[in-house]
Amino acid sequence: MFRDVLQESLEAEMDEALGYGKYNNMDKIMIIAEMDIQKRL
Repeated sequence: MFRDVLQESLEAEMDEALGYGKYNNMDKIMIIAEMDIQKRL
């Protein structure tokens, strides 16, 4: 539950940072997954 909220706020921040629509959803998912992996290392 908390993780979903975290994920949504992260996506919202990325939309602002990258410019909305500059990346499609798949690109965003890949970027988020990459960030998530780096956090675990």
